[in-house]
Amino acid sequence: MLLQPRRAGNKYYNVLPTSVSPPSGYARLLSRYLFEKAEREPREPLGPFRADAGALAAPVPPTSLHATWLGHSTMLLEVDGRRFLTDPVWSERASPRSC
Repeated sequence: MLLQPRRAGNKYYNVLPTSVSPPSGYARLLSRYLFEKAEREPREPLGPFRADAGALAAPVPPTSLHATWLGHSTMLLEVDGRRFLTDPVWSERASPRSC
């Protein structure tokens, strides 16, 4: 398979054709959201989802490498005996600065 170049000078070109809606496209989007009868909720309840809090009480093995997706942008990483929780949305700002 021959890959097409994605850069030409200082510009990036997407190899798949895409379009960006102009501001006039927002009226169509709003109309669809308000008036179309699209299925917006699951037909059956999702789950069951269970969390084992006891698993977090156990020590992390010293040579472990686990990543658990908790939802949206939240990840629980278990790396070399340590746990890291990543989530920029559980704070007032999604930035390293408070101002």
